Amino acid sequence: MAVQPPDHFENKDKPIVSTTMNIGVIIGTIIFPLVGLLMGFSYYRKDHPDAKKAGKIWMILGGIMVALNIYFLMSMRQSGTGPLQ
Repeated sequence: MAVQPPDHFENKDKPIVSTTMNIGVIIGTIIFPLVGLLMGFSYYRKDHPDAKKAGKIWMILGGIMVALNIYFLMSMRQSGTGPLQ
């Protein structure tokens, strides 16, 4: 016979994606865009709507950061100051 904890001990209101995790993935995505793409894809595949929303945001941010990195590398190459001369 298992003892059930009272209802106030359950994590009914605990979010799927905590604020700390969301901020951490966003910062990680700004530094390494692949983080946002991979984490976003894995969370977008989950059934929970909050996880899908976070995954979508992370994937979009990851795509934007990849595009910005490509843009900055191309502009540095054209000016002759970049690593890809």
